[in-house]
Order: sequence, then C-alpha cells, then structure tokens
Amino acid sequence: VVFIPAVKKVSEEAKSTKTSPFGSLLNWLVSSIQDDLRSEMQAKLDTIFTEALTSLPKEIDEESGDEVTRLDLINRTLNKHLIKAFGASLKVDFKKPEVDSTIFGETILNADDGFLTEITEKGHGLQRAAMLAIIRTYLQFRSRLEAKTPGLGRVIFLVEEPEIYLHPTMKRSTYSLFRQLAEGGDQIIYSTHDGYFIDVLNFSEIRYFRKEFTNPAPRSLVDFVTEKTFLDVWKKLSGRDDIEITSVKERLRNLYNLHRNEGFLSKTVILCEGPTEGSTFRLYFDAIGYNLDAHGISVVDAGDVNLLDILYLLFTEFGIPTYVIWDGDKPDVSDIRALQGQQRSDIEKKSKRNQMFMSLFDVNLPPHPDGTFFSDADEVWDNCTMLSSKYETSIMNTLPDSEAVKQAAKDLYGTDSKPMLARYYAWQVIDRGEQEGDRSKYVPELFKRIKEKLLTLQPATKQSSLLT
Repeated sequence: VVFIPAVKKVSEEAKSTKTSPFGSLLNWLVSSIQDDLRSEMQAKLDTIFTEALTSLPKEIDEESGDEVTRLDLINRTLNKHLIKAFGASLKVDFKKPEVDSTIFGETILNADDGFLTEITEKGHGLQRAAMLAIIRTYLQFRSRLEAKTPGLGRVIFLVEEPEIYLHPTMKRSTYSLFRQLAEGGDQIIYSTHDGYFIDVLNFSEIRYFRKEFTNPAPRSLVDFVTEKTFLDVWKKLSGRDDIEITSVKERLRNLYNLHRNEGFLSKTVILCEGPTEGSTFRLYFDAIGYNLDAHGISVVDAGDVNLLDILYLLFTEFGIPTYVIWDGDKPDVSDIRALQGQQRSDIEKKSKRNQMFMSLFDVNLPPHPDGTFFSDADEVWDNCTMLSSKYETSIMNTLPDSEAVKQAAKDLYGTDSKPMLARYYAWQVIDRGEQEGDRSKYVPELFKRIKEKLLTLQPATKQSSLLT
C-alpha cells in the first residue's frame, strides 16, 4: 500500500519499503549485480568489518583490571546495571554490513532546475511531479520488477487530492496515469475536489462522500451507483428493455466537461440546457444578493436539452440536490391540430419531452385541449422550472429598450451568438440597476422565485429506489 497525502515530501517516498514503487525500482537495481561480483564485494565488507572491530580502542575495566575494548567495557557496564531478577544479559553489537544496504544504502534524489540540489529543497510542485515520475517509471518497468521482487504483487495507491500543485495539463496527464495503473492491475483510490479527476463516463467508480451532523456524533454517508443499477433506471425511463450499457455510455461520452464535472463536487446543482443559461444565471442570482458559490451551488449546463434527463438521473443517484430549468418551447399556435407535416411533428416531440420531464421531476401540468404539454407562463415548481417558450422571451425582456440592447450587442460583437448576447444583456440589466440604486431592479422576477425554491431544495427520490 502506497499512501500519498496532500502534502508529502518526495524523500519519504524514497525511503519506502521494497514493495513501494520507489523501493521496487531500487531493489531491481541492486538485484542486477552479478552474483560473483556480489560475493566479492561482500567478502571485502566482511574483512573491513572484522578489522574495524579488532581495532577499537582499549580501556581498563576498573572492577576487574582487565584491558578490554571499549565495546566490551560498555557491555560489561550495561549488564552491571541491569536488574539481575530478569535473568538476562545485554550486548551492544554491530550488524554485519550487507552489500545491498551498504553500497546502495540511503538514496538521494537530486533535481536540477538550474541549481542542482536534493529534490526536498525544491518547490512542492516539482516534488509532486517527481513522485508521479517515480510512479510512471514503476509502471514502465513493472513486469521486470515483478520477476525480480518475489511477493511484490500489485500495489494499492491511496492518493489524497492529486490535483494539488499541478497545472491543468499535468492534471490530465496524472488522471491518465491513474487509469493506466488501474488497467494494469494496480488499484487507485483517491480523493479529489477537481473536475480534472472525474469522468462521468466512469460514473460507477465514483464514491460521493458527505458528512451528516447527527447526535451523538456526525457520520459520513457514501452514495454510488453501479452500471447495472443505472442501466435499469435508464431502461425504465425510456420504456425500452433492449438498451445496453454501451449505448448509455455513448450518451454519457457527450457530457465530459470540466464545468459539468463540477456538479459532482457541489452541495447543490442548478441544471440547465446550454451555455446561454449557464453563463448568465450566476450573474442574475448575484444581482439579487444570492451568491451561489457561497451556498455550494454549481450551475451545470447539459449542452443540450436532450441530455438533461441523464445528468439529472446521475446527480440524483449520488444524492445531490438538483434543480432543473429548461425551455418549454411553447409554439405560436393555439391548437397544433391545425398544423401538418414536420412542423406539427416537431411540436409534438417537444410536448412529449415536457411531459416526460414533468413525470421525471414529479410535477403536474394539465394538458392543453389539443393534448399538448405547454404553458402560457413560466412554471416554477419546488425542484424545477419550465420557461414558457425560450430563454430569450422569458429572461431578455425586462429592460424598457430590450430590443435596442440586443441590437447593440449584435453590432458590438458582429454576431448573433446567443450566449454572447445573453451575457451582454445580463450585464446591461445589472449596470442599469446599479445606476438607479438597485442592482436587482431589472432582474427578472423569475430568479427571486427560484431562489426561494433553492433555499429548501432537498435531494430527489432516487429512481433506483423505485425499481421493482
């Protein structure tokens, strides 16, 4: 077992046992000495050792008058002071030196970053990188090490916050190293607060720890979900039994993103459709005096409305309170039965999506006379919000000159990019309010309503608990 705490000097790793990565490398190095050379070196050491003992200075034992070596004198004196009732004697001796420990005794790892010194005198970042280099070297030579180190077996690495002192590229490289070690048979267990070390594709490997303050003492709770359980949940949601875990993972493959990974490191998640919402919600909540970061709340955009459900299910299975906001996409017609072809088909798909979401989030909305599930107003429930139509119509309409502001953004940026226009509009909303003495003056009322829901948001019922 190799434990690498958050702050560890690389010298400690260099002094580890022969079954640690660094110790294994040294053992492999020493074992490469040919047997005949090893015997010759050992014989020379034995001779030097014997000569050293016989050359020790002589002293007179005052009690017996004998002339003895200082070593013998010390031993005689020790036993004189030892209580005789123990029926034992003491003897100070020198262990005969061995080739392995004498020639290759204390190891020193030097680093040259313009000044050659021991690695322990370098910064923590370089020391951390050196430890990772040791592990990589161990990985490269592992098969040879196993042949030369009987009983080496596999290593369990316990790593505390591997992200500390590492640049982003090194974080990605280190996570890749962990996966290589695991695929090679070693076991990696690490704690992290960094999205670089989380991959939603490998959700079954994640363990989410939280502390619950209870009497008489607090306790730690752990949430996790297996591939089989999540597959069963997805089958139930989709109403299909022919789905394989590979297809679920292909869907998850589209979700890898540092900002989305942040959701697994949060106390609460606001889950929205895309970057338009993801980049502005925090601005609006700040403007009404509700700092999401201070409350441990992350805004996570799914990248696509069709990925909201699978992300919601994952966060829920890990016990993370999740508030979902999506566009209801209400059409401009009062009755879709008057429509035909692709236009009607698209509207029906969006209606079915809304119906599925409401069922998943356990909220109710009566259908329209034409059987569709849309709303004429923004619907704010305890655990989710459905905007009536789109973000632009529900959020970007509070300034008296909203259309002029949007046009100014297009002229400034030379594009009609939705995220860019949305951020520009949000900044204008806040700036106008500040100029008039109230930052929240033009913030849509919707955010104040959602804030009240966030204050009492609880983890949703895990869908896995409803499986029969």
